[in-house]
Parts: sequence; structure tokens; C-alpha cells
Amino acid sequence: MTKILEKSFSLADYARQTFVARPAAGTTIDDVLNENYWSNVAKKMNPHDIIEVVPEDGAFYAKLIITSRGNLWARVHKLEHVVIGAAPVANKKPVEGFEIGWAGPNDKWRVVRKEDKAVVGKNFTSREDADKWLGEHIKELAA
Repeated sequence: MTKILEKSFSLADYARQTFVARPAAGTTIDDVLNENYWSNVAKKMNPHDIIEVVPEDGAFYAKLIITSRGNLWARVHKLEHVVIGAAPVANKKPVEGFEIGWAGPNDKWRVVRKEDKAVVGKNFTSREDADKWLGEHIKELAA
């Protein structure tokens, strides 16, 4: 039976880097799996480094391992992918007169009245929370 050599065994922090990527809202898992997506930062990476990805809108979490890279590309392999924030439900009818959208890291998810573009609700951590709040808001307006 062979055994691992001591020089081949080390703490992960000394053997590889772990990066965190916070891409823009709307970025998809397919986007980050494209090797050209990483062209601006590929020089910082090495094979076997790890990238943890969570877009600003919190839509998903992904853990990627770098398999190879050049100066303007990085080939990654998906180790883990979890959908966190749900995309708008295709069959769900939008609430007339309002829209829900990502407004960046400060306002997060927000509800805007279309008529005058007034923000009626903001700082929701997920689209689902904004949608739920809007449902309650509509009930209050109707009462």
C-alpha cells in the first residue's frame, strides 16, 4: 500500500486560493461557466483555486474550481450550485401598476409604482419577500 508523502499534504490555505465573486444582478450560472467571463481577472487565478459566486441579487450560490487558465480566460468546473432567489414565475400575472426589481446593494429588491415611478417598498432581501409585501400592500389599498 502506498502512503501520501508529507510534502504532498498541507493546509488548503497554503496550497490554493479561494476567491469570492459578486457579479452584477441578473448574472446566470451559464455566464460564470463561460471561460471568457473571467477574462478581466484570469491572471490572478491558478488551477485548483476555488471561486465562490453569489450575484448581487442573491439569485444563486455556486462553488467553482479552476481547471486551467490563460491570461484572458479561465476554464472552471461547477462543484456546487444552489438556487437561492427565485426568478419571476412565468405563469404569475404581474400586479397591475407595480413592478418588482433589483435596485442594487443599497435598496436591494424594491417595489415601484409604475404611474409615477415612486418607490413604495424597498430593502427586501429576496424577490419573494418583495412579492409577498406587494400582495399585502394591495390588500391594504383595497380595504
